[in-house]
Amino acid sequence: MLENKSIQEYFREVVKDAIRNHDLDIYESTEFYIVNLLTEYTRTENFYASTKDGSFAEEPLALVLVKALGSDLGERILLLRKVGDVSLFISGFFSDSLNRKVVDIDYYISMGENAYGHLSHLVRARTPENQLSTVFNELSKKFIPFVEVLSEVSEQNSITSMDDIMRLYEKWLKTKGKRYAKLLREKGILPIPGHTMTNPH
Repeated sequence: MLENKSIQEYFREVVKDAIRNHDLDIYESTEFYIVNLLTEYTRTENFYASTKDGSFAEEPLALVLVKALGSDLGERILLLRKVGDVSLFISGFFSDSLNRKVVDIDYYISMGENAYGHLSHLVRARTPENQLSTVFNELSKKFIPFVEVLSEVSEQNSITSMDDIMRLYEKWLKTKGKRYAKLLREKGILPIPGHTMTNPH
């Protein structure tokens, strides 16, 4: 990604720049979490709430949140994290399109803040030394500033559909076609032979 950098390294750079531009003081671990979130959500299926058996449910986030609160601890943590992550990503990358929908950005902000807040308490109660508790707490308290950071990342790079980029990259991996390589370079992405986009988790 961009001069022999992986997609994760690319997002690390643009996220650092956006955080600096917004004069946002955050933990390094939270910045790392945001970078991983952006890397992970190059795949559509990660928008959906994963379950223990690995399936995905296309449910409104409010219903996923209700389901999480009624689940056992392990499933609750998994679903709350998904609600928070999806809310943050959609709020940051697709805020303009939300203005034309019945469910607006305020809905996603509320879902994200609540999910990350609950998650922080659960993780701290379960494992007091777990650094993720601090990360989730910061994401909850500074949700709107993080939305602005993701919006800048989206605007600076003209990224409106990570699915399109991922599909283009996968076509290049299969064919090594010059046209696909050219289209990727136009988006600031340098195809690397032998490199594949992988889920950072």
